Amino acid sequence: MKKLKNIISLILVGVMACPMLVSAENSLETENIDKMEIRFDNSVTKWEDVSIHYWGTGVEGTEWPGDEMQLVEGTEDIYSLEVPVGITGIVFADPNDSDALKSADVTDIPTREDWEQNNDIIAEYVSVGEEYGKSVVLRKDENGNVYQPPETPSAEQMVAKQVNTHVGKDYSEVYLAYTTVGQTEGKVVLTDKEGTTTEYTAESQYSPSAQKYQYSVVFENLKPNMSYTYTIGQQDYSFTGTFKSLPEQGSDEVLTFAYITDTQVGSLVDAEASNATLHYLSQYSNLDFVYIGGDLTDNAESKLQWESLFESAEGQYPTGGAELLANNLLAVAQGNHDKNHDVSSLSGYVNAPDEGGNLVYSVDYGNAKLIVLNLETAGESDEERDSQKVYLEKEVKEAKDAGQWTIVAFHKSIYTGGSHIVDDDIIEARTFWSPVLSELDIDVVLQAHDHVYARGFISGDGSRGDVQQDENGAYVSKDNTPLYMVGGHAGGLKWYSAIDYEVTQGDPLLENYEFLDVSSVSGENGTDVTNESMYTIVEVSDTEFKTTTYAFKYNQETHVVEKEPYIYDSVVLTRQLDEQAENTSNANDNNFVVYVVIIVVAGLVVCAVVYSKNKQKNNK
Repeated sequence: MKKLKNIISLILVGVMACPMLVSAENSLETENIDKMEIRFDNSVTKWEDVSIHYWGTGVEGTEWPGDEMQLVEGTEDIYSLEVPVGITGIVFADPNDSDALKSADVTDIPTREDWEQNNDIIAEYVSVGEEYGKSVVLRKDENGNVYQPPETPSAEQMVAKQVNTHVGKDYSEVYLAYTTVGQTEGKVVLTDKEGTTTEYTAESQYSPSAQKYQYSVVFENLKPNMSYTYTIGQQDYSFTGTFKSLPEQGSDEVLTFAYITDTQVGSLVDAEASNATLHYLSQYSNLDFVYIGGDLTDNAESKLQWESLFESAEGQYPTGGAELLANNLLAVAQGNHDKNHDVSSLSGYVNAPDEGGNLVYSVDYGNAKLIVLNLETAGESDEERDSQKVYLEKEVKEAKDAGQWTIVAFHKSIYTGGSHIVDDDIIEARTFWSPVLSELDIDVVLQAHDHVYARGFISGDGSRGDVQQDENGAYVSKDNTPLYMVGGHAGGLKWYSAIDYEVTQGDPLLENYEFLDVSSVSGENGTDVTNESMYTIVEVSDTEFKTTTYAFKYNQETHVVEKEPYIYDSVVLTRQLDEQAENTSNANDNNFVVYVVIIVVAGLVVCAVVYSKNKQKNNK
């Protein structure tokens, strides 16, 4: 018995010691985390103290404003702190002053591979000025210097890069943007297919975060459906691109555009997948424009990510973005990842209209009107939201009066098959915009953000629309029941899954995604089955709105397309024009009159026969 008691005591001691051993092991693991030294030169910012806020995948980051850095002994302005190897983002700030200028996101950070090659690596940063309301911080080189633009640039440094053309209000204008490493005079020559040339001078400014000169210009007084060639620069540093202007309002030709969402370049391998998507789109010779529903990059403050959107370092189609965007019109919505320094912009890389507010605009497009809203700014203030509503109402009225299809586009999906469905900002946006889009009788709503493919006809109260199909399987347009779509994921960063959620009071939403007709997420755990990249080709005629969505698999380990594009889904929406409806109504009225006449005549004939027989009978 005594022996048994001793054994039990030992077991109890062991059990009681387990937490301490685990704690000690965790403490040991924490102490053994690989670390590297980060330094900050405070000689420009002159903050009272300096903190560093950092984050990264698989790395435990800090809470804002981060960990306080320590002054390096023997210096007046150099602060230092050891951080985990593998962090991917940094923000420097003064922890004592919440109103002080904090730094923009810093992404030029030594990688684990860099650290493994040199365990004593030290990365030192310094502010080089302000941009978009934040301090731009660059990393010093081994000599303690930071990048400066060349005073006498070479021809190669003056060649235009990241070139793209963006739609304007209609066929008559196109927005051009590009960058150069060295400053140029900004000369651009535009030539139409008839040989008429017009010379423009692009406005330029130096961006310390991009470490480039950024240029923008608006081509004006263009002709409809006209092919144009533009040349940036001259002689040994020229760049040539092409585009075709849009059809004019009332055109009866079939319009074709591509719809993609969330290229969201986060890493070099992500860029390979998005460049493959853009390559496939460049194979379509009849695209009027390419619509990207926001989140062009994962971090709009990252120079490398923007460069990789246009051209990836490796991959099967490394120049897919550069080739497509320089030779096709673009239309872009503001995504939550497109905010540079917390300001709604596209970091100066894309020049877009702002006629209804920052990145709020519409495009008159033959028999359709595309209206792009900015739900990022609309979610920041009621005043901005209401202003966009007024703008939307005006544009929709003009489109309805012209007999155009109405297409509304924005980034964050208010109806989706993914996990963002009950985010607070999504609920708020859905509660406001769903009734508005229904009351305005919008035809189609193009969404993004959730990295899934989904579609459904949804009424303003969130109920699933009872939309009929004709003998060909096409859906017949129903009043106040827009077709909502989420366009999947055009890159290779991540895919979201479905979730179990509860509907809160006042939220126009059904449970269990019952408002959808098609969704790419399925299975008991709600995970995405395919993890494939997607793009959609949209064709619009007077009476038909057709979408064909393609999916393909890019293997990020082998760096090639594993599965070529195949049709994932297709939907057709039909409508009857007012003129056709009136003609049909008139025809029905005429038929009714004919029927009445036939009945009356038949009745008179019958009466005449009966009268004749009765008269004969009486005469007998």
